[in-house]
Amino acid sequence: MRPNATLVMTVVALAACLALAAHGAENGKGYIYDATDAGDNRAVVVNRDTGYVGIQDKRDVHVPMDGDFGGFYEDCGNDTFLCLEGPLDIIIPKSMSMKQWTYKGLSCKKVGKPEGDTIRVTCSSSRLYHTGTSFTYSRSRGVLSFGNSRIGGTRGGFVLRGQRGLFSPGNNP
Repeated sequence: MRPNATLVMTVVALAACLALAAHGAENGKGYIYDATDAGDNRAVVVNRDTGYVGIQDKRDVHVPMDGDFGGFYEDCGNDTFLCLEGPLDIIIPKSMSMKQWTYKGLSCKKVGKPEGDTIRVTCSSSRLYHTGTSFTYSRSRGVLSFGNSRIGGTRGGFVLRGQRGLFSPGNNP
């Protein structure tokens, strides 16, 4: 009976390791954001190595990846902003005291009151076929969630899988 218990423990340990590998991309290669709507099995994957943002099935997501459902992003940051342009348009002021800003065709503003080191931002766009985006950003953890993006569409939103996301300290795209 002991060999069966050892086998069961080994299988459980292996499954836990595989689940941890599948549930985060904190190995420095990228970030995974899961759809928030029930029944929506999409995940947005940001690949830091290739600069590609794409959609995958969140039940079988992996980094690195490139594919047909996405596109390449540009790090458009400067001395004033953290910035990602492309399938995801995210612009964050480095000075958290800014209440509204305009950059790269997006007009953004903070919404509500900050909660700890977290702010909520909405942006509108002057670009054709793009209405803007919204996101939640934490100085310590990076981009925690986003919605209404070109890559994810207007249906629901996406939330960070793991502890650190885009623009977390030391992890710019």
